[in-house]
Amino acid sequence: MDNFSERSDVEREWLQELFVFVRDNLFPVLGPTTGSVSPEQLSLAMIRRVEGAVGSSSARSLPLSYRLISVAELVTWQRTPCCSNLTWSTAQHREWVREAEQALPNHKALPRASLLLIGCLSDGCDPERSRDGAWRVRDATGTVHCELLSPSPLWLGLPVLFPCWNYIPQPALGKDQEVEERGYLELVGCPLPLTSDPEITFNPAGVNLKRAVGVREAAELIQHRVRGLRVKVYGEVSGVYPLLNIAGKSLFCLRLREGRHTLPLLVTEPCCLWWQQCVCVGRSVCVSGLRVCTLQGWSGNRVLCATSQSSLTLLPDTLIQDLSDPPTLDKHTPDPDPVGLDPQLSDCCSTGCPLPERRGAGPDPVGLDPPLSDCCSTGCPLPETGRWPDPVGLDPPLSDCCSTGCPLPERRGAGPDPVGLDPPLSDCCSTGCPLPERRGAGPDPVGLDPPLSDCSSTGCPLPERRGAGPDPVGLDPPLSDCSSTGCPLPERRGAGPDPVGLDPPLSDCSSTGCPLPERRGAGPDPVGLDPPLSDCSSTGCPLPERRGAGPDPDPSPILRPKLSKTISYKGVLTSVLSAAAGLYVIDGKVGLCLAYQPLQRRGLRPGAEIELHDVHFLYRPSPHFHPCMLCVCLHSSLRVTSFSRLGSEVDRPGDAPLSWLLLERNLGVSQYLWLCHCCRALRDRLVPRWVKEECVYVVARRLFECVVTSEKGGGRRDIYREMLQEPHHCPLTEYSVSSPVCEYVSVSDCVCVMEKECWSSLSLSSLLPACGSSLTQAELNPSIAWSVGLSLGQDSQPRPLLLVGVLELPGTHTLRLRDQTGAVTCVAVETGDDGSGGQRAANNTAWIGCLVCVQKFTMVMERFLQSEFPSYRHLDQDSYITHRHCRVYIQLCLNDLQILSPSAAMASLLNRTTQGGERVERSETEREREERRETERESEERREKGGEEREERREKGGEEREERREKGGEEREERREKGGEEREERREKGGEEREERREKGGEEREERRDDVSERKKRSREERIEEKKEEREGGAKRARQNHTENETCSQPGGGASLPGDRPCISVVMCVEGKEGVAWRNEGIACEGEEAGLSLCFSVRADLIGQIQQWGRDPRNCPLQERETDGQTRTVELLFVRSSVRWFPLIQAGSFYRIIAPNTQDPSVLIGCRVAGRSGVVLHTNPSLLVRSDWRIHTLTHPLLTTPYSQFVSQKVMSVAEVLDCSSGLDLVSFHGVISKRITLQRGTTTHTPTQRDVEAGLSVRLTVCVEPRGRSLQVYLDLSLTPYPPGLVPGNTVQFTSFQRRLSRVGGVYCRSVPVSCLTIMALGKTDTQSCDSPPPMILLGVWALAGAEQCILGQVRGHVVCVLYLQLQWTCSLCGSIYTQERCTRSQPPCTSTSAVFQAEAKAAVEDGSGEAHIWFSCPVISGLLGLAMPQWEGLQRSLRVRGHLRVYTRGRSMVCDVDADDPLFQYLSCVCSSSTVCRPLTLICTLHTRSHTPAARREDSAQLKRFTRGDREFVTRMPPPLQLTCTHILEERERD
Repeated sequence: MDNFSERSDVEREWLQELFVFVRDNLFPVLGPTTGSVSPEQLSLAMIRRVEGAVGSSSARSLPLSYRLISVAELVTWQRTPCCSNLTWSTAQHREWVREAEQALPNHKALPRASLLLIGCLSDGCDPERSRDGAWRVRDATGTVHCELLSPSPLWLGLPVLFPCWNYIPQPALGKDQEVEERGYLELVGCPLPLTSDPEITFNPAGVNLKRAVGVREAAELIQHRVRGLRVKVYGEVSGVYPLLNIAGKSLFCLRLREGRHTLPLLVTEPCCLWWQQCVCVGRSVCVSGLRVCTLQGWSGNRVLCATSQSSLTLLPDTLIQDLSDPPTLDKHTPDPDPVGLDPQLSDCCSTGCPLPERRGAGPDPVGLDPPLSDCCSTGCPLPETGRWPDPVGLDPPLSDCCSTGCPLPERRGAGPDPVGLDPPLSDCCSTGCPLPERRGAGPDPVGLDPPLSDCSSTGCPLPERRGAGPDPVGLDPPLSDCSSTGCPLPERRGAGPDPVGLDPPLSDCSSTGCPLPERRGAGPDPVGLDPPLSDCSSTGCPLPERRGAGPDPDPSPILRPKLSKTISYKGVLTSVLSAAAGLYVIDGKVGLCLAYQPLQRRGLRPGAEIELHDVHFLYRPSPHFHPCMLCVCLHSSLRVTSFSRLGSEVDRPGDAPLSWLLLERNLGVSQYLWLCHCCRALRDRLVPRWVKEECVYVVARRLFECVVTSEKGGGRRDIYREMLQEPHHCPLTEYSVSSPVCEYVSVSDCVCVMEKECWSSLSLSSLLPACGSSLTQAELNPSIAWSVGLSLGQDSQPRPLLLVGVLELPGTHTLRLRDQTGAVTCVAVETGDDGSGGQRAANNTAWIGCLVCVQKFTMVMERFLQSEFPSYRHLDQDSYITHRHCRVYIQLCLNDLQILSPSAAMASLLNRTTQGGERVERSETEREREERRETERESEERREKGGEEREERREKGGEEREERREKGGEEREERREKGGEEREERREKGGEEREERREKGGEEREERRDDVSERKKRSREERIEEKKEEREGGAKRARQNHTENETCSQPGGGASLPGDRPCISVVMCVEGKEGVAWRNEGIACEGEEAGLSLCFSVRADLIGQIQQWGRDPRNCPLQERETDGQTRTVELLFVRSSVRWFPLIQAGSFYRIIAPNTQDPSVLIGCRVAGRSGVVLHTNPSLLVRSDWRIHTLTHPLLTTPYSQFVSQKVMSVAEVLDCSSGLDLVSFHGVISKRITLQRGTTTHTPTQRDVEAGLSVRLTVCVEPRGRSLQVYLDLSLTPYPPGLVPGNTVQFTSFQRRLSRVGGVYCRSVPVSCLTIMALGKTDTQSCDSPPPMILLGVWALAGAEQCILGQVRGHVVCVLYLQLQWTCSLCGSIYTQERCTRSQPPCTSTSAVFQAEAKAAVEDGSGEAHIWFSCPVISGLLGLAMPQWEGLQRSLRVRGHLRVYTRGRSMVCDVDADDPLFQYLSCVCSSSTVCRPLTLICTLHTRSHTPAARREDSAQLKRFTRGDREFVTRMPPPLQLTCTHILEERERD
């Protein structure tokens, strides 16, 4: 301090702290390279460097605001990112902040910290640590990782001052995390040495290149192996490949080039791994001490490998010269085996034969386990924890060695190409940019002319064209010339915008500015690449351009294989999508995937500038990411050229499960990007309500396995071939577009898709029947009031839809699929247990709370319209629509769902299914007996063990007492010698101490006994609980999943699980249930007033006695004690929120009702309705189901009881309902809905709402057994019931407790009553309304005898005998009156309608030789019956407008009408009806009229007496009425043929 006496006190204090800091933190870590430097000299050098960095030395200014900080303090206390720049002024810092924040507006610049950091740079070769080659800053307090832009080997070991640096903390992984892993340094500027200047001591003339060889000569030398050969090679670095750690062995490769020749160098020595940070593409280096090694796992066989004597020298470009003298090689005597290899392995022949495998039993030469170093047929080194894994069978790094004993593991066998690509598919250039070549004689697949293969030494060497075909991409010959500064390919000539959305700087992105040529040809890309991918450059940015405007015109989901291009790129990281998944965005428009390379990825923050070489360019590999994607492989080089100035933290990608799955399954890039998208979507849609953050990757993996079942990953990944082989092949060489082909959408997005498709696919005219043009307003509007659209999720465009959600029962009467974005109603069925494949109504409550993947489902879109269309001509005018509303939901089968995370009940069910299989499980009595025996056996063992311990304690205590007695006897003898009084006092004191010890020992023994008994009791209870869990399938994980699913609002759970609380239960078998309706139950609960509430009731038999449980039994198998007792019938009343159980309560199923948090059996005992005195009530006891009760389905009762064969009430078929002769009033039947129509309702004076539209509906369903079978009309009144989903044509529905009625004409129909119930039993297909096969041909006589028992729809081929009836009229579309002379004829009250419709009806007698039938014809087919062409039919309609109405009918043998017989229109129709044009053979498609549904034998009541005369005799017989049919279509002879 004497040298600084003229300084101020503040400066002297600051300098004093500096001296102390240098002495305590920096000087102890100096190495031998610094020489003999004292702490004082080091401190003075530090002061000079600081003053030089702050200002001029004459000013002698000191940064008094800066504080020296040690490495330990930095990583321990600095929790936020910061930067420090000793050379900045305040103005410079403000400008720096402004520029950084303007580059990325959504980010903030790093805050400035006034901290001084000094230390030594080390290469990470500490033997106490894993030698990972990472550079670190070290002082006496610790080390910290650091990233450098252009490190120099001369900096290692020197004490330096860091003038400009950034510190980025990383999230802590736990208490076991090392201090140096809590953050890392970004050294922005060059460190300033404190002892000597490396730039001065470095002497370029001292580099002995005379003894070095170039790449070309070295490539020739390695073909002939010489014992003890050491090679010194210089050249330009063309590739630096990532550092790999396989089975504890670290290695990396770099490639040198000279002109067109390249040479790979393999570095496995731990002392040389730090080279990977020093070298970069384009840098000239000289490497000495290299030896020739043989790799049997690589077809190239020989490489140069670094040894412990190797050294690296960074050369300026000016030092590399063309050496004319032949190189002189260093030849040494063979060194002793440095790693302990056997002599046989160290020796090699002069012919360069590969070394044999290691067969001996000596020690592992490279520190690997024996199976890893001596390769077996499957030999793959297993990864260590925290290292880059080898789950996909990567070959061991280096299995053979040269003569000096380089222990390299080998690959046995020469199997097929692990990635499945032929080696000759691509060629390589001097820059290592493998472009695919063509092997045939066809046109050039990439469209390059022959001159393009030539390039300068600094340009982009493109492969030669071997074919002779034309240039498909239209590149002119002058394009082959390359300038010395890059690859000057012509600019884009088109005028359209950049199709991939890249700004001009992105397409000319390399340092040499390599613009890409355009694609001028009009043909398809012969190599399967989109138009932009016609060429690439290894030194520029070959991001292609396209002349068209707009996005890719073909985003087809078809799996088209495409080939990628390897390019070089330089840009700025603008976004980090997922550091764990290795997904980034460059320049805001180009995606970057680093998942295929095991990088540490430090320094990759938004705002950092990076440089990529040999990176794969992929166009549209996934629709969920940017169209242009860059993906790195083991052959790619990545380097950060400028650190980010923004204060964004870095996520630790340490144990990224996605990368592990990528390596394990060897996923393609499209599959991996889809998986990353699913992880992000699952996190947004399910976390934290149903899935924990740490479980997202587990769910994503299961989802991926559910979807990608048929698609397989690539072959085994060969790291040697991927890094060293030329031409280059890797998993990224070929990729498939849009794989997998499904689209994972949220529930809300699915609902939006359905709602959009609901109205976009609506065509009102398509909803009308064939006679729609003749419908009046009263007939037209009801026919379009309701319609449905069905669409399969797997048929959605552009990709099939995939849903993930949790099945839940909300407070309504429907089942729902929900995620955090929304919910959608589900109509669910399941496959029956009989093995026939048929479907039944869903009844398993174990599905509630399951996280499922839904792939097979049907989207149902019901449309409700309230309209006032006058006629069909106005359907295109939306002004007549008064209100529209849609209801969307999905239909699915529960057996088609994939369970991603089961509920506790489902886990129990799956566990029993997996363990039991087809065998019958043991009875509960035997299990309890075995548990009791095992408990007693364990108690005996503990007693014996406890007895032995007590005996040992007694023996030990006896020995101690004997020692104390002997010692006490000696003490008493001494006391006797000292005096009697003292002996008496000591005796009394000793007696008191012995009494205290006895009391204390007794208390301790009692405490030990109590502890032992308490432990025994606790252990016994725990074992019993564990056995119950195993028997019930309620493992801990299932309980946690159950908690997450049932307590959705509290994902973290409470103090105890719901299943751990005491409860009571009873088993019931459901006999039947009523439908959900709004009823006045007179029950006020949960603070609500009595009134209309949603409710339903169930009639069930309660089996056995009420059971008490210590925990929720859920759906464990039915136990024998639960069936002991009598069966009693009760009425279960579900009100308000309890209505949620309605979709899963089915007749004939067994359930266990759980009442939690109680042990009182009276809770589950029903009460009878109180009646007046003298009145007998024949009702069952009723039981109100509370909202917190749980119901579990017992799918397979294990005990054979009378109740397991319970048969519910009889369910009839449609035919049985129609033919039923008994006086049944309420019937239950099932059938398929073939048609649905909404009946006309009264108009409302106010604007209707959704509830108004659905609540007041009156619906008529046509139900049949099969599409062409007998049908039954069912009328539903939905005024007091919530709208039931699933009533769409094609679905099979069970109608319970419907009233059977007879119409006035004797027809049978059914209508709903307040207790009626609808249950969806099976789902139909989307094409149920269309019949592919024609109806059967049938004879009229047979049809007349059998009636509807034969069929409802059939073909009739007969002869028209005569037209019995024909009526033509114009009808007012508003009131239905006759319309004449452009006005309605109604006068009371007058009608002002201005629209009319034409209606026609006819009846003809047809015979076919077996019988006769009267067939009715409607307006669409009358023209065909009369044989009139369309112009004639339209002219007939115009002629009738004046009169408005005409009816012609048969009387005797002539035709008569209601008007004047001389009317020309009547005469024309009479002539037509009696002509041969009408009375001709026809083939008709007819349906059976309602009056003819019953057979003729049952229609004798309607038979009539008829008189027949034959000659002079008369016959009287009873004739049944003729068969009544309705014609739907006329098949002419040419049409039928």
